[in-house]
Amino acid sequence: METTYLTTYLKFCLDANHLDELAHKYHQEYINAKPFPHIVFDNFLPETVLENILQEFPDTKAQGWRKFERVTEKKLDSFPELEM
Repeated sequence: METTYLTTYLKFCLDANHLDELAHKYHQEYINAKPFPHIVFDNFLPETVLENILQEFPDTKAQGWRKFERVTEKKLDSFPELEM
């Protein structure tokens, strides 16, 4: 494991107080969103953290992935879930 990767990975953590502030600040926007309650936060995680997550995420072409493409459902899941 590269030192840069390890340092970035170990130093990052979510700030609970900041998350509480976001929850209060965007509560109305969340509950009023259409067609269902939701919110999108751009740049929520640092890019280096996201890159590390993508490196660890299993390849969706690997065995165990199931793809559903129906009128009512577009979904990709993994079986067993413990592989995630």
